Amino acid sequence: MAMTERGFDTGFWTSPFAIDLPKEAKLLHAYCRTNQHCNQAGLYPIAVKTISFETGIPAESIPELFDLLKPEIVWYPEANLVWVKHFLKEQTKSSKFVVAALSCLNKNSLPEDIVAEFQMYNQKIFIEANVHPQLSLTRRECVIIRDNFRCQYCGKELKEVADYEMDHIMPRISGGKDNYQNLVASCVKCARLKENRSPKDVGLHIPQAMPFHGTQALFLLKTDNKIRERWLSLFPERQRSAESMLSNVGPGYTIDTISRININPGYTTNSNANASANASANANANARALKKGKGVGKRGREGTTPRSESEIEESLSEADREVISIWRSVEGFDLSEADVAELVAKLRTEFPDIDILGESKAWAARKISEPITRKSRPSGQLWNWMKLARDFALQRREGKPSGQRNRLPSTGPGSGRVRLPTYKERADSVGVPLR
Repeated sequence: MAMTERGFDTGFWTSPFAIDLPKEAKLLHAYCRTNQHCNQAGLYPIAVKTISFETGIPAESIPELFDLLKPEIVWYPEANLVWVKHFLKEQTKSSKFVVAALSCLNKNSLPEDIVAEFQMYNQKIFIEANVHPQLSLTRRECVIIRDNFRCQYCGKELKEVADYEMDHIMPRISGGKDNYQNLVASCVKCARLKENRSPKDVGLHIPQAMPFHGTQALFLLKTDNKIRERWLSLFPERQRSAESMLSNVGPGYTIDTISRININPGYTTNSNANASANASANANANARALKKGKGVGKRGREGTTPRSESEIEESLSEADREVISIWRSVEGFDLSEADVAELVAKLRTEFPDIDILGESKAWAARKISEPITRKSRPSGQLWNWMKLARDFALQRREGKPSGQRNRLPSTGPGSGRVRLPTYKERADSVGVPLR
């Protein structure tokens, strides 16, 4: 939402913070507050190229200049976001302005951890304006909930927030990503020992961080009293807002009992249905995982809490991304990101003994000769394909010849090559109707 007018504190130019800044940093500071892209929240998307073009500052200098402007202005390079932290406080004149600021956050579909940090920082303003936003968890909170309140390097239980560091397994300066699969909970001792090195370099255990997101964490807090108690003991400032945060958590997830991956002797982390077969061999029994599903929210709307494409992508494992890329290579496969993520999770849950990747490649190869039509349902085809694969596996276990699946007419007289069964032949052989 564009702002045609805004206030600017002229005392900035003589403030202790600004007085030693180089001139280009001062220009960037003023630009971040006054440019046409800035909204009521002071938290808005903007690219480095745009900043460079409109200010004349060389693009290669901008990251270093943003470092000089901390903590008053925070730059999130991966999300192309700028946050002027005091902006809402300086500009707010009425509750309508605060409501407009919150609508800016919803409109831009910002990352949940950044929105949560913004809400916590401006919590006093919301209270004074009698505005009550739907609060979110910070990524720092989500990581320690996912990691069962333990250091993922040494296994120490984290009972005090002062002893908790959210650490990048592969340091950012070494190319590590800033997402859940590269973030773990760490005690201060391990974080200081590791610093900007890899765990292997300093002799620490190498964790296997799992995909996760805020809605999963909220569901765990609502359904597990022990987790909620440990969360509030570490983050007591959430006591006032905990009830409102959890009141709107709908039944968008179901709890499945599967194995919990043991990533280090003596401690564990929450896993999901995407765990690989090799990891499952070392698993502990009876842990809980979350699966996306349909439900009816408190307002009566069918469906689950919507997630952005970036959240969906981040929640997928590397194996799932490879499976989905195989599906996407098939002409006519047009499922949305949310539907395809839900489908792969359901397949892994329903068919844990099936090689989903291998069968997906076989299905995609079959689609070369049997392409998807407008009336086709790719999700139904994939489900039936995996079901047939499971039925063939059961037949082999029951003593039928292992080569039965491939004993079909050859591709040509004397060719010596055996073709795979067609989808219809495969279905007919086990008596499963096509969808």
